This record gives sequence, C-alpha cells and structure tokens, in this order.
Amino acid sequence: MDYINKLRDSLSFRGNVPGLFISGIIECSAWHMYDIVWQPYMLSLGGSVPLIGLIMSIWTAFNSLLQLVTGELADSRGRKNSMNYYYFFTITGLVVAIVARNWMYFIVVNIFFGIADSLEGPAFSPMFAESVPPEKMAVAMSMIIMLWSIPGFYAKALGGYLGDRLGGQQVMYIVLAMVVVSALWFYFSTEETLTEKKPFRLSAVLRNIKGFAKPEGRLLPFYLVSILDRFGWQINAGILVTMFTQEYGFSLTEIGILMTVEMVAMTLASIPIGKALDRYSNRNGVMAALVLNVIVFGGYSLTSSYVALIALQLVKGVTVGLWDTSIMLYQNKIVPERERGKTFGNINGIKGLVAIPAPFIGAILFGYIGFKGVFATSAFIVGLALLASTRLVEPKL
Repeated sequence: MDYINKLRDSLSFRGNVPGLFISGIIECSAWHMYDIVWQPYMLSLGGSVPLIGLIMSIWTAFNSLLQLVTGELADSRGRKNSMNYYYFFTITGLVVAIVARNWMYFIVVNIFFGIADSLEGPAFSPMFAESVPPEKMAVAMSMIIMLWSIPGFYAKALGGYLGDRLGGQQVMYIVLAMVVVSALWFYFSTEETLTEKKPFRLSAVLRNIKGFAKPEGRLLPFYLVSILDRFGWQINAGILVTMFTQEYGFSLTEIGILMTVEMVAMTLASIPIGKALDRYSNRNGVMAALVLNVIVFGGYSLTSSYVALIALQLVKGVTVGLWDTSIMLYQNKIVPERERGKTFGNINGIKGLVAIPAPFIGAILFGYIGFKGVFATSAFIVGLALLASTRLVEPKL
C-alpha cells in the first residue's frame, strides 16, 4: 500500500485526477475507433476526398472561432460547466452520424463536433493543470497525453477490425455508448477547479477578439510556431485514413495497426518526457519536437514501404508526445491561472482560423501530387515553424 500511495503522490493521482483520467481513457478509446471508420463511412454515403477535406475545414472553423467566446466562458462560469456542454454537443453529433442517410449529414455532425471541441479546448487542460500542485504540472500534461495514447494500444486496431467486419455505422453505436459512459463518469467524479469565478461579460469577449487580432508581444513567437505547426499537420491529418486507403489500398485493420504503433510509442515516451521537461528546458523540448516532425513528414514523402511506415510511426509517436507535452506546459507556464482559459481560447482560435483551409488544401493537393507530395508540403511548413521557434523564450511559473 505504501508503494501505491507513493506512486499516486508521484503522479498526483488524487482529487480530480482519477476522475479526469478514467473518463478521459473511456472517451479517447471511443474517438480512436471513430477516427478509423468515419471517413470510409462518409465515402460509403456518397462523399469524396475533397468533400472530406471541406468538412474538416468546417469543423476547424467552428472549433477555432468559437473559442474566442468559450475561452471567456471557461474563465467565468468554470471549467466543469464547459466540459458538461462539450459532452452534450458531442453526443448529439454522434446521434446524427448514426442516423445519416447521405454525406451531407456529416456537415451537421462536424458543426456539432466543432462547437463541442471549442468548449473542451479552453477548459480541459486548465482543469487538469489546476488539479495538481504547480511542481507536478509537467507530469499532469504528460498524463493528458496518455489519455489519448494509452487507448491507442488497442482502440485503433479494434476500430479498424470492427469497421472491416461490421461496417462504420455499427462502430458508431459503440462509440456513442462509450462517450455517454465517459460523460457520466466525469460528471459524478470531478469538482470545479476555477477558484475565482466571475460574471460572463460580452465586453470581455470583445476584448478577446481584440487580443486575438493583436496578441501580446511576448506571445507572438509562440503564436507563430503554433500556427505553422497546426497548418502543417492539418494538411495531412484530416484526410490521412482516406489517403492510406486510396494511395496504397490498405485495409482499415492495416491502418489501425499503423496508428497503434504511433500510440504505443507516444504512451511509453510521455511520462519520461514530462519528468525531463520538469528538470530541463521547456523551450528546447518544443524545438526538438519540431525537428523530429520534419524528419517524420519528410520520411513519409520518400517511402511507400509498409515496414518503413511502421518505423516512421514509432518516431511520430515520440514526436507527438514531446510536442503536446512541451506545448501544453509552455502555455500553462507563460500564462497566469486567471487568464488561461481566455489565452488558450485565443491561441487555439488563431491557430484554427489560419488552419481552416488546410484540410481542403490537403485534399486538393492529394488529387494533384499524391500522398508523398502532401507530406513534402507538410514537412516544409513545419520546417518554417522550427525556424520561428528559435525566437521562443524559456517560460517560468
């Protein structure tokens, strides 16, 4: 028991953290399965690659622009309140996906998901960070990464297998059931973390829009790095499953295995990365992740071997773990608690605003220059982010 208590203390696995972690594991398991099947499901309803890109751009627009409002909402009404509404819109979107009769239903689905994710973005990371002592914040950020990566050990491969055997709609039913369980677990096992609530004011939203258009000077390099990285990723990420199936003829099971390799690598790297960032340079962590990202995207543009793609997925997993932990820790360190929701909303908003056309551009590029050309473009854009990262300063709590 002493060993278990020491482990819980080491990971700050007390208070809100167990509830956040368990509900997150259930929910992320569901989303891994959804990510594998939704694009083939939409194609079966009469969709196309450009339409998938367009729909992902619609999701990006709603997710990003609404965070100008939802960031202030998280700072005024509380993190948990925002998360409760997140679950409501998510569940509604999944119901629409299940009853879809043609591809146009997915416009509505992604509008609901965009609203939901705009609520979650400024609320979940601050809620997790505020549930642990300041000195454990990097470990907490690593645990957030693990919420997505641990289910990747099984959920993507399982989703691909079930999609091949049962079809996309049946997998959607399973995803819906899991998200409902996650929502209930979250609701009954967590408490609000915002210590100073305030009234929601439209004037504050207008100030956010002004700040969105003209961010603080000290945050400009961080904004630029985040924008370029997001754009480089969104060009390929929004249509990745479709590109694998159409370029190489991979089955959903084979794609699930590829993505499982990434998730395993991310999971195994997450906690060591968090501990290293607590001890060493957060800025250098961001830069190292960008270097690895250029290597991975460049590798995708040079090979079509399944074995080589598996190796690249291993490196990609470490890269994502390092990037996500470094960038979340950087945000939480450079922004005071009372402004985190607003600032996270602004940062996510401007990243998303610039990235709105990225999935559609990626789909068009895929039609003209193929899989390798899309990833070569992504590698170039992330290379620009790496150059911009040399202007970052080391953040301090």
